[in-house]
Amino acid sequence: MTRKIRLIDIAKETGVSVAAVSKILGNNNCTSIGVRPDKAELIRKTAAKYNYIPNIHARALVGQSSKLIGILVDSCQPPVISRLLAELERHIALRGYRVVIAEAHENIEILYENYKVLKQHGVDGIIFMSHDYVGQTARFRELFDGENNIVYQGIPHLDKPYACVNVDFSNGIASAVNYLRQGVRERIGLFLTASPCIVTIGSRIDGYNSAISEERRIIINLAGQIGTLKESAAKAIDEVIIPKKVDALIMQNDLQALMMLGLLAERGIRVPEDIAIIGHDNEPFAEYSRPELSTIDQVTETVAGELVKLLLEVIGLQEELKENRIININPQLICRQST
Repeated sequence: MTRKIRLIDIAKETGVSVAAVSKILGNNNCTSIGVRPDKAELIRKTAAKYNYIPNIHARALVGQSSKLIGILVDSCQPPVISRLLAELERHIALRGYRVVIAEAHENIEILYENYKVLKQHGVDGIIFMSHDYVGQTARFRELFDGENNIVYQGIPHLDKPYACVNVDFSNGIASAVNYLRQGVRERIGLFLTASPCIVTIGSRIDGYNSAISEERRIIINLAGQIGTLKESAAKAIDEVIIPKKVDALIMQNDLQALMMLGLLAERGIRVPEDIAIIGHDNEPFAEYSRPELSTIDQVTETVAGELVKLLLEVIGLQEELKENRIININPQLICRQST
C-alpha cells in the first residue's frame, strides 16, 4: 500500500516550511508568510501529484474551516424531503462545501448522538431537518436549546434564540381553500393522517380554519387509524364525504390524493365534476395521474437555497444569536385537472 503523503513530505520536496505548505493548501493568503507565487504553485502541483488529502480534523484544530456541512434528517421521510436533500447538496457544493448526512427515525436521542458525531468530525454547521416528534419536545429542548451554528427546517420548539427556514403551510392551505371557493366549491374538506401536535399538521389546520367558518369545517384526521390507510379512507368516504356532500378535498400529500382518486372512482364519484382534489408536495407523478393532480408545491429549491444561505450567515456571526432569525416561505399552488 502506498504511504499516505504528509505535509512534511511536500515541504521537503518543495524546500519550504510545513507552515507554508499548510497555509497554501488551506487556501489562505500566502503573501502573509512570504511565499512567492511560483513557490506556491509548486506546492499545489506537488500536492496534486501525490493526491494529497487535507486532514479535516487538523484544519479544525487550527481554526480553519472544514468545508463540511452536516445534515440531520429522519431516515423515513417522505419523497419531498429526498428532493430537498438533493437541492441542499447542490447549493452547498456551489459554495465550496461538502455534505455529511446523519439519520435516525423518530428518536431525538439518536439524532443527538449523531449531532455529537458530526461536531466531532469538525463540521462548520448543521442543517436540522427532523426535530418535531410527538412526545419528545421537552427532551429536544433540553438537548438542543442554545446550541450554535444550527439552522432548522421548520420552527423548532426552543426557548433560546434560533435560526430557521419555515414553509408556511398555513398560507398554502388557505390559498388552496380560497381557490376552491372561487370555483364555487362549498363543502371543502381537509384530509389528514397525522397528529395535529406536529407543527406542520397544526399549521395546515390553522390555515384551513382561517379560511372557512366554523360551521362549514370538515376535517377528517385518520391519525391512529385501525387497519390500513386505504380501508380507513374508504370508510371516511362512505361515512363522511358522501353523507356531508363534500365537493372538494385537500389531502395531506400527493400519494394519499392518488389513493383517494382510485377510491372515488370505484364509487362512481367523478373528479373534478363531483369533487375536486388537491394534493400536497408536487410529487413527479402528480402530473401523470388521471386526472392530472392539482397540488401544493413546497418549493424545495427555494427552501434549500435559503437554508444554506442562512446557515453560512449564522456561521459567520461567530457568536450566539441574540434573537430568532426566521425566514418564512410561501408554498405554491399548482392547478391541474383534478380541480
